[in-house]
Amino acid sequence: MSKKYLLITSDDFAISHSVNQGILRGFQHGLLQSSNFMAAAPWLPEAVRLTKQHDLPIGVHLTLTCEWTNMSCGPITGAKSLSNELGYFYSDYSELLGSLNIEDVKNEYRAQIQRVIKSGVTPTHVETHMLPELLFDGSEIFQPIANAVEEVASEFGLIYTYAVEKGHYKYVDDSFTMTHLTFDQITKRLSSYKAGIYHIISHCALDDTEQNALSLSSEQVHRWAAKCRQQDLDIVTSEKFRAYLEDNDFELIGIKKLIELND
Repeated sequence: MSKKYLLITSDDFAISHSVNQGILRGFQHGLLQSSNFMAAAPWLPEAVRLTKQHDLPIGVHLTLTCEWTNMSCGPITGAKSLSNELGYFYSDYSELLGSLNIEDVKNEYRAQIQRVIKSGVTPTHVETHMLPELLFDGSEIFQPIANAVEEVASEFGLIYTYAVEKGHYKYVDDSFTMTHLTFDQITKRLSSYKAGIYHIISHCALDDTEQNALSLSSEQVHRWAAKCRQQDLDIVTSEKFRAYLEDNDFELIGIKKLIELND
């Protein structure tokens, strides 16, 4: 491979109006090439409408957890092994593992993909919420979940962009989350890349009252609420970032091109 290819995505489409508007701006005025629905999240109807209206390329962000204090959602299937006593998703995987049933996981993943399809959108791929980094921590405990993702994705003819094989990414040469990184930190990492396929994961949203209200300002999760997402959006839509990528010979690609490059 003689070129540097770059896929820029933004996660969590549908968790809030703020996220939906941020992702739309990232597509319309920036460098976003892909996003993904959280099919169990409350703002999915708007996200679907925007996707149809603007012909956006969107996958499914398969979800088993919900980390927010003031907003939550639960499994579409209602599976008790995937939900707490209130019927909501657990806040993280450490809580979920105590009751997890892998067949319930597969059925929930199927239901989330089917909800998107029934909404009139053909998904381009699948990704997973709060799981990728756990697959690289050396523990085998999360591998059954990753296997379930790939099994269900295959049933629908979709790729899992976060898939790993023997500790390495399956579809890209490197992948990282830009959220909480400065422009200089992002470009420093990109500057180390040679020819290959690369993936940057952003979390675009507006820094507004709604997005900040997802959690209490005193909580650790609040650092993922609004400020960092506005920063991602600002970078993704900046002419400075566009110029950097052009000057350093990066070719932006979408999921369709990613699949072609892996054939």
